[in-house]
Amino acid sequence: MFAIEIAESFQAAHQLQLADGQMEDSHSHLWQVLLRVGTARLDSIDTVMDFHQLAHMLRNTVGQLADRDLGQTPVVAGGANPSAEKVAEWIARQVQRQLPTGVDLVFVRISEAENCWAIYEP
Repeated sequence: MFAIEIAESFQAAHQLQLADGQMEDSHSHLWQVLLRVGTARLDSIDTVMDFHQLAHMLRNTVGQLADRDLGQTPVVAGGANPSAEKVAEWIARQVQRQLPTGVDLVFVRISEAENCWAIYEP
């Protein structure tokens, strides 16, 4: 498999419902996102896909979350908790449907705190 990765960051707040039902205080993070796509076969110009096109997809996707409370975004549709895991899943699903035929989303890795990562692999 051939793969490329693109990274992006955005600022956003969230508030999680904890396992005991309590709500933690709303707080903000600088979210770091790393997205990998791959393919078994390179395209006609021997690339996975255009890096700029992938960067545009990711930038537009995280732009829907930037400077917002994630509890007020589509991430929480259906009552989901706006955890790093659910944010990674939402980003993956948004980008995945925009990818060229033959290119697959491998994973989205997201950090809300230094040295802590959540990963979604479809």
